[in-house]
Amino acid sequence: MILNRYRLKISGRDPKRFIKTLNKKKINLYKVDIDYNNSYLIIDVSYDDYEKIKEIKTVLYKIEIIDVFGAKKVSKMLFKYQVFIGSLVVGVILFLILINMIFDIEIITTDSKLKKDIQEILKENGISKYKFVKSYNDIEKIKAKILKDKRESIEWLEIERVGTKYIVKLEPRKTKDISDDKVPRDLIAKKSGIILELKVESGEVVKKVNDYVRKGDVIVSGKIMKDEEVKELVKSKGKIYAETWYNIRVEEPVYYKEEKKTGKSNYVFMVNFLNKTYKFFDFNKFERVKSKTLFSLRNFLLPISIGINKQEEIEVAEEVNTVSNAIFLASLKAKEKLLDTLSDDDEILMQKSLKITEEDSKIIVEVFFKVKEDITDYIDISLDLEERVE
Repeated sequence: MILNRYRLKISGRDPKRFIKTLNKKKINLYKVDIDYNNSYLIIDVSYDDYEKIKEIKTVLYKIEIIDVFGAKKVSKMLFKYQVFIGSLVVGVILFLILINMIFDIEIITTDSKLKKDIQEILKENGISKYKFVKSYNDIEKIKAKILKDKRESIEWLEIERVGTKYIVKLEPRKTKDISDDKVPRDLIAKKSGIILELKVESGEVVKKVNDYVRKGDVIVSGKIMKDEEVKELVKSKGKIYAETWYNIRVEEPVYYKEEKKTGKSNYVFMVNFLNKTYKFFDFNKFERVKSKTLFSLRNFLLPISIGINKQEEIEVAEEVNTVSNAIFLASLKAKEKLLDTLSDDDEILMQKSLKITEEDSKIIVEVFFKVKEDITDYIDISLDLEERVE
């Protein structure tokens, strides 16, 4: 049974005789139903054969189209419901535009200056009211850029999309107040390590280069001693660099297959009819896509449905690593991971792979790092001691 066909009703005197005429014209009949009283018959013919039937000159028989199947039926239905479909398409497009547009940006912080700075940075990167939403990859890049540029003032940052709104959550980095020279303090170690360099502006040095210090140990004291007595309290100033150590564990697959979104997408109008799919407005022919149905409308009386699909282009990365290359990539990944936590003044002195294991088609590497790091921190000297000195 062919898909594109007409169903015809042939009525008249002895319509069975009309079949002989059709056979002479070499017209294929795909369905023949004869009325019990031989007053009419029902036949299915192809579109081309119907054109041949129309050329047959006869007044003895009446030929009626009672149904049509295939492309012409789809065209007929689309024409019949063109106003509805047109309104639906316009409505869906407008809906998609509205749900993919940002109407509000909320920055959650009590620091008004920082809030204004972040607002300006977001605007420069295309995140503002009445702009289209950014892809996940774009948001991650913007977050990384802000954290890098504002490392001294921001500890943590998150950009979350909630409907047509972006909520920006951030935690300001806590800094010591260095403007008040009246508050005496000690310079202490922020973490354990071996002192490599002392840059002291004020205070009494109680540790020296190559000394091992633990977290919280006083390195430069704000208590100026004489004859084993505290004669003066000052505000210790300076920077302490020490050798610190990190063990970082990373994994690198020997073989992996990964799907990544390229950020490119389009919206396709879909018509499903008799288990066949017709696409409209598919201007970007992506080789590999992930498709998501955003809207669908089905008629349960007819074998047809229409809808809007969002198609996102994906790239499939497949790679087979040698064990040595996997170890090398894992070491690079460990270094990048460490650098993300260090400041610009810090320096990696040594890197060494301590333990390498292979399991489940992946290399697990434990990397040891020796770092020259700023371990400077401060602690205020208690007021009761200050009062005793006075």
